[in-house]
Amino acid sequence: TNAATVTYSLRTLPRQTDLSITSAPSPNVVLAGQNVTFNLTATNLGPNRTTAFKIVNTIPVGTSSFVSCTSSQGSCSGFSNGNVQIDLGLLESGATATAAVTVQATGGSGQFINQASISTILLDPHPGNNTASSFVEVVIPNSNPQTGIIGIGAGSLHSMGIRSDGYALAWGANYAGQLGDNSLTNKSIP
Repeated sequence: TNAATVTYSLRTLPRQTDLSITSAPSPNVVLAGQNVTFNLTATNLGPNRTTAFKIVNTIPVGTSSFVSCTSSQGSCSGFSNGNVQIDLGLLESGATATAAVTVQATGGSGQFINQASISTILLDPHPGNNTASSFVEVVIPNSNPQTGIIGIGAGSLHSMGIRSDGYALAWGANYAGQLGDNSLTNKSIP
């Protein structure tokens, strides 16, 4: 026959494994100056075991400072350029490894975000679960707290309190002068 000759060779597919990471802060609301720990969980969803896998945890620069890092296996490399690298070594298919990164909230009030990513030398068919973010609310303690409050009344837009000495406090929306302070200025504290 005059049929063309077809030559082919079988190739081995690259080894792959699906890694995932989650991050949970403890606590999720912290006073400025206090520590918060980000609990990271790395999972190998398979089908192959992996070696040389690592977590890179990015700490919010300017609003926090690195305190410590521990891991269930492998080692933490310490803090450099805003990152903590955690080398976890070997992870069997279906297994998990954990790490805890502790930082001190140093910035002002507001929210800061901690980000973690996981990677390996193997092909990951589902890279969408290779990053995780945690949100922490940082609050600044009131340097002049009210004491002796014996009653609170809360409306939908403003609140009122009364102290044991009979002094009344008001805060919230004040668009119609409802706080009774001869102004139309909203107040976030009494």
